[in-house]
Amino acid sequence: VQMGTGWEGVLVARVLEVAAIPGADIVRRARLEVGERQVEVVSGAPNLHQGDLLAWAPPGTRLPNGMEIGERRFKGVTSQGMACSPVELGISSEADGLLVLGSQGPTGMPLSELMPPDQVLVIEITTNRPDLLCHVGIARELSVLLHRPLKLPDPMMQESHQPSPLLVEIKAPDLCARYQARFLTDLKVGPSPAWLQRRLRTVGQKPINNVVDAGNYVMFESGQPLHAFDADRLVGGIIVRRAAIGEEIACLDGRTRRLVGDDLVIADHDGAVAIAGIIGGAASAVSSATTSALIESANFHGVSIRNSSRRLALRTEASTRFEKQISPELTGPAAARLAGMVQAVAGAGASSPAVDVNPRPLRREVFRIRRGYVGDVLGITLDDSEVIGTLRALRFDVAEKAEEIEVTAPPFRVDVRDAVDLVEEVGRMRGYNSLPSTLPGRRQEVKNILPPPDPEWLARDLAMGAGFDEVISQSFCSPDDPQVGIFASRQLRLLNPMSQEQSRMRTSLLWGLTRTVARNIAWGNSGVRIFELGRVFWPQDDQELPHESRAVGIAIHLPTGRATSDHGTRAALLELKGLLDLLADQVSGTSLTQAQGEVPGLHPGRAARVSLGGRVVGCFGQLHPDLARLVDVPGALVLAEVDFEPIAAEPRQIRYRPPSRFPAVPRDLAFSVPGLVPARDVIEAISGAGEVILRSVDLFDEYRGSQVEAGRKGLAFRLIFQSDQRTLTGEEVAGAEERIAGIVRDRFAARLRE
Repeated sequence: VQMGTGWEGVLVARVLEVAAIPGADIVRRARLEVGERQVEVVSGAPNLHQGDLLAWAPPGTRLPNGMEIGERRFKGVTSQGMACSPVELGISSEADGLLVLGSQGPTGMPLSELMPPDQVLVIEITTNRPDLLCHVGIARELSVLLHRPLKLPDPMMQESHQPSPLLVEIKAPDLCARYQARFLTDLKVGPSPAWLQRRLRTVGQKPINNVVDAGNYVMFESGQPLHAFDADRLVGGIIVRRAAIGEEIACLDGRTRRLVGDDLVIADHDGAVAIAGIIGGAASAVSSATTSALIESANFHGVSIRNSSRRLALRTEASTRFEKQISPELTGPAAARLAGMVQAVAGAGASSPAVDVNPRPLRREVFRIRRGYVGDVLGITLDDSEVIGTLRALRFDVAEKAEEIEVTAPPFRVDVRDAVDLVEEVGRMRGYNSLPSTLPGRRQEVKNILPPPDPEWLARDLAMGAGFDEVISQSFCSPDDPQVGIFASRQLRLLNPMSQEQSRMRTSLLWGLTRTVARNIAWGNSGVRIFELGRVFWPQDDQELPHESRAVGIAIHLPTGRATSDHGTRAALLELKGLLDLLADQVSGTSLTQAQGEVPGLHPGRAARVSLGGRVVGCFGQLHPDLARLVDVPGALVLAEVDFEPIAAEPRQIRYRPPSRFPAVPRDLAFSVPGLVPARDVIEAISGAGEVILRSVDLFDEYRGSQVEAGRKGLAFRLIFQSDQRTLTGEEVAGAEERIAGIVRDRFAARLRE
């Protein structure tokens, strides 16, 4: 993504004061300093802290996601603009907190000056590839895909011969596979250089000081989490052990946490100084007074870190990497790289030699695969040279034998555990989309296993599934038959008819369905539900033969008891509308629109025209009472007809869309609108509001009565909000609701109902 565009008007502000709002559990008020002035905002972000620098959008600002900022009132407090999160600024998908810009620096300056425009790659990494949670890991992949050489960072570290005065002991080797430490002196702790702060902010990190920032930088670069202790605050040395039951530690985030025996801690001879792989302790933190530091670069058991992180409800960048089980071989290069950076940005002296305790050395397994194995599994003919070249480019060690290939995974790929994993490596680099679909055995290429359904039979299945019986009537009609429906027109006369009553070709199915209903009633079969899919014949002025088109006709008879109820007739009309919508959606994936209007032969005020892509293709409504009496149909008869040709012209292409892994958030909005406003127009306005997190909108209730003003009606909609990238916050959904409600109010003179 392009970071830094769309930030016009966004300024840097400092939090001067944070206070609770009476009656609010989460949302708080904050007073901000913006240059020479002060403003007040309201926010529910958990990381709103006094002294932090934030990105503040004043009223009138339009953010990159299209959100326009204004003044809002919440429980009597006016929010003058908004403090922004990374997702609202288009920096990342993180929306669970505000973008914190550190604590040092001027206020009132444009955010784009503090964070100049930059290109940021947002990459989704699968859980089995922790080696890609860093810049070097992505660079390795790109070097293969782009056929470019890989250049790794130079540690540029100065090392002395003076050993570290602090020793390391591992008392829980099952939870700590390796621990490396380096001792540095003569540190000058202070703010990081501007380039380092800018790069950390780009990946969503808050600058702290030059030593801590260097550790975070190397973690994002190499994938190895690191930690720096104030060496003068450590007593005796480092001990990696399980926590004592009930042991407590004051953490860097200001909270004191009680530990259990399954938690792994880093301790000195006085007690715990860090929760291993998750967070450091406040007592041993690097501060402006620190002059010597101990750099920790360790490898911890992933399941243990994940369990402790969940129990403590504390997930950090370090725990995110450790819980996926990174390689213990990363500890050495990362420690050397961090020592070199601290020497460069904090003026540290030469590093002591690394203290390396390695109770569980990494065992690199050799996989033996026969020649041709990879191609057989992928279902393609694959030359061994391509397999060997791809694996070597991915830093695998490959030895060629006469009948087989011996492959050893690189030390950073702890996820490779079987020979079939090598097939996956070759397949993904070649591109799975380039592989043909084949069946096991003889590896025949897969063609169309199941042909697409016939549109006519699909339409019949849908109608019968909705409870309708199919009828087939003659294509001939009488010249005296009433004209019903939008297709009623001049009829084609037969040259040699069987009788005067069958001397014309039908142009519509509706009167034939009406006669069929009348015959059923005459035989005592009342309340019929029937449909017909047949041909109609429309004369063409410039041709001798008519245009033959397929049409679908539907009829529902309501006996006298149900017909006298407006609710019964209205429900039947809605059922016909729903069946027509279902037919269009399932057959061709299209959407029909309906508009009330005059239709020949149908009841005035109870008829509608149906359109597809702006063209009228059908109608539905209640048969006119005069025509119902003409054929002795008591009660009410509702009819629908649609031209099937434009619907079946392009059969629906069924495409798989994976469901979101994140929960959906349902919300109900009820409006009072003028009585003549169609619900369809309101739905279109809501759907077109530009809310990318809005997945669907459905009308579930329409009310007319004493609870709304005369001449108005109540419409209630169910809105579903969901994202494919993250769990939505309540603030995001509430903001989307408010913008949608504003659009409906402005466009339809609507009022929001409680």
